[in-house]
Amino acid sequence: AAEAEDAYQIRLEAHSLFARQALQQSESIQSQFRTNGRAALQIGHQLEFAESKRRQCQSASILIRRWWMMESLAESEQVTGETLRVEEEIRGTISALSCKMDPLFTVPENSLEASKALKQLRAVCKSRGNAAASMSAAGGLTPAAGGGVDPMQKRRFDWTEDLIRRTSKALEYRLLNDFTKIYSRGGVYDFSENPRKGSINWTELRELAQALLLFLSGKNLIDRYVEMVITSRFPELFSPAQKPISSASKNEFDMDATRSELSSLFHRVSDVCTAEFELIAHVFGSASERAQMANHEEMTLTVARSLLQRVISDPRKGLQARISDLLESIDRKGDYFAGAKKLDTFVVIHEKAAGLFHLLKEASEKMISHQDEDMIRNRRRTIEGTNDNNKIESTHTAVTALKQFLTSQEMALSSGHRRSYLNLELRLLHHHCCECLENIGCPLDFPTRHNPDVREAEKGNLQDYLAPVLPINKKYLLKCDILSGPLKSSVLRQPLIYATDSLARTRLMFGAGSKGGEQTARVIAKLYAQMCNFYGTAYLYPIVESLGDRLNTNPPATAPNLPFDENDTAPDLGVPAQFWVSLEYVHTAAKSFDRELWAENRPGSARVWETLYEIGPQGSSSMSASRSNRLRFYADLESRGEAAIGRALRTLSEHIRWIIVSGGEAMFATGANRFFSSQGSGPYAIPRGDALETPNSPAVKGLCFCLRSQFVNIQAALTPQSLSAFWTALSMRLYDIFVPRLLQHYHVTTVGAVILSRDVESLRSVSMLAGSNHSHWDNLRELVTLYMTPPIALESMLLGPDGDINSGKGLFKRIGRTQSLVFMSRRADYRVKTNQGMRKATWVVELLEKLQVIQDPSDGNINLGYFAAERKQ
Repeated sequence: AAEAEDAYQIRLEAHSLFARQALQQSESIQSQFRTNGRAALQIGHQLEFAESKRRQCQSASILIRRWWMMESLAESEQVTGETLRVEEEIRGTISALSCKMDPLFTVPENSLEASKALKQLRAVCKSRGNAAASMSAAGGLTPAAGGGVDPMQKRRFDWTEDLIRRTSKALEYRLLNDFTKIYSRGGVYDFSENPRKGSINWTELRELAQALLLFLSGKNLIDRYVEMVITSRFPELFSPAQKPISSASKNEFDMDATRSELSSLFHRVSDVCTAEFELIAHVFGSASERAQMANHEEMTLTVARSLLQRVISDPRKGLQARISDLLESIDRKGDYFAGAKKLDTFVVIHEKAAGLFHLLKEASEKMISHQDEDMIRNRRRTIEGTNDNNKIESTHTAVTALKQFLTSQEMALSSGHRRSYLNLELRLLHHHCCECLENIGCPLDFPTRHNPDVREAEKGNLQDYLAPVLPINKKYLLKCDILSGPLKSSVLRQPLIYATDSLARTRLMFGAGSKGGEQTARVIAKLYAQMCNFYGTAYLYPIVESLGDRLNTNPPATAPNLPFDENDTAPDLGVPAQFWVSLEYVHTAAKSFDRELWAENRPGSARVWETLYEIGPQGSSSMSASRSNRLRFYADLESRGEAAIGRALRTLSEHIRWIIVSGGEAMFATGANRFFSSQGSGPYAIPRGDALETPNSPAVKGLCFCLRSQFVNIQAALTPQSLSAFWTALSMRLYDIFVPRLLQHYHVTTVGAVILSRDVESLRSVSMLAGSNHSHWDNLRELVTLYMTPPIALESMLLGPDGDINSGKGLFKRIGRTQSLVFMSRRADYRVKTNQGMRKATWVVELLEKLQVIQDPSDGNINLGYFAAERKQ
């Protein structure tokens, strides 16, 4: 055990010694790194700086040698007097052995290097001009002061600059021709690593483009490329012998042919631009040494924008110019109905243009993958990877800018016609609505003139169309058959159909939801306001007003021929059934107007409310204006409807009076003729002993027959709430006609009281058909019992069985003291004939004394206001 312990201690000391030595060595290495690492880093930075200086010196040396070469050629050209054939040598028409210029410029394989060299030489020439201009502006030394430039040196510089300019021009011309030849040969756009046979040589195009982009930032290359695309790919637009878009004859306009040709043209533009975007991404934007313009825009963006600008906005043959020619050709037809064709053309153009620009934006997004797919695939977390990230971000920015440019072009294409579209839409909508009325023979009144906005005209702005109000002629409405004319169901629906079509077209033209914005909201509000003016002021308002004017409140001068035959049609009491049916049609039209145009809380309806609601806060003012127009439309229509119904109520009241007074007082309540009707006793003064052959008087029976017939029409025309209010008012009018006549002119016998009770019950039954406030008939039913009760029992009836007026059981308490006494005074036996004239009967005097009545209310003038139906007991 001791030996094992000693061995363990030895090994432990050995490991400890080894660990201390390793720690000392690591500390020594770390100390050396701290001491020598900074020096090594500084040495590395100095080496990199020296390398960059060496490269700069090498580049400057090469530039100086090339300048000397060009200067030598220019000087020899001036000395010998033989002009150097720069264009022929660069184009290759002169053999290489006979060329005087350096192979850098004459050999096609050196085109990129030659372009870079010429760009540097042009920069030297430009810097010399800038330096001279700055010295002149700063008041530099003049030749007389000894600070001038050697004239010979200046001439040599000018000779060299001229040779550089000619060489650059010739080289650019050769490169442009080569680019044109390769592109003109055409081929399939196959940009894979192993393109199939017959594909376009896009790699050579890319090499030529890299060289050409060094000349004026590629301006001539872009112009040449765009010109080749539009002449070879768009013969429909840019060919010299172009035809109009529509192939219709001079007298006809074929909308289907125009739609087909526009669709083909827009699809052609989309297909070509999509393919060319892919070519642009590979040819102009895929090189690692991508040239940029002076404003540092991506070259792909510049080329694509130039192409789109020429195709869409060319002032003579662009897409927008051709569309304007098409619209002008429609205007030259001189036909008003050409406006409808133009409106359809607007929508077709906008629809096709929206699809075109949507496809172009998708194609521009694909340029990212075509242009930077290698950088995305090889991206690393290094400095190189950071540069790739910056390039990718720059590419995304360029594509975003291109999409914004496409959006601006789309707005330029559509917004130029939107004001014309809106005015035309409003005009045609107004024309179609008025045409619906003219087709059925409705004459329209002349509109009130309104002054145009002079300020807008002075600014040169097209004033928004304001539709004139052409109401239907009132005289025509008073004579025509309204139901088969203006209120015909097809006539009611047709303006709403035109309006919904206009709303749908407007959503297509201006956009829906947040895309449309405030402009769409204003247009929708204008359409809705115009429809409110037409459907209300010009259409429904005159109809409702004429319905009331057609009613004659004066009944016939002759008494009605009672009793009416209930097997025949009931008299209309001055309000024909056509009146109520017309009101029902107007009510249905008003509901259809709200359902078809406003359509609140109906998702997917694409009507006014949903369109404005989807726009959001931007359309809040238009939403408020539309709500105000809607409320004003229905408030005005309701007020006119109430006026017409009020006139109908007055007409019914006068005819009720005519039947009760003129017809009822011409005979007894039993139906027998009154030979002494001038006595004024009324129809219920039936002599004792007459037989009760009929349950009701002829007047009340005929009146109930007429009112029940009217109720059917009124119930169909009015809403339950309106029906209840109207019938309650009619019930009160009937009561106020019947009761005052009874109290002022009638006397009731015991036999007549039976008929009167039945009449009151019949009138109450008719009044109870609708409404809720009919308590006045219940009171009258109780008061009628005063005529059937013998005089001895009247006291208990008036005071109650207990003889206490406060018991609440007598008529005095339930109905009223004055009312009960006045009704009792119409008994036929209330007054008797004596030698001194008519005097109160003995039982009346005794009864009044028992009741402690000091002044009989029936002795003087009776205040009929106490007996009105609206008076609460």
